Amino acid sequence: MFLIVTLSRGVFVVDPGFGYFSPRVPVPLQDGATARGDHETLWMIRDRNHWMLRAHLGDKPVDAWVMTLEHDNSVDFAMAIISSQPIPLRHW
Repeated sequence: MFLIVTLSRGVFVVDPGFGYFSPRVPVPLQDGATARGDHETLWMIRDRNHWMLRAHLGDKPVDAWVMTLEHDNSVDFAMAIISSQPIPLRHW
């Protein structure tokens, strides 16, 4: 799951996820436009109805994830937050 943010400079993907290729900077939702962080270069590639986040691993491009831009149900986000809490903090 990720967020799409519209700003005056354009539309960006913000991925607060986990893992090696989770962007620490907003990535433009524009085919081939790059975003650069301290030690990372990321970009989005469009393939018909899918968008792919790509990153460099050394000198090779790597596919990080692929997604359609369909809206998720908000309950999915709520359950993801609840299920990632330590057991004593769960209230259900």
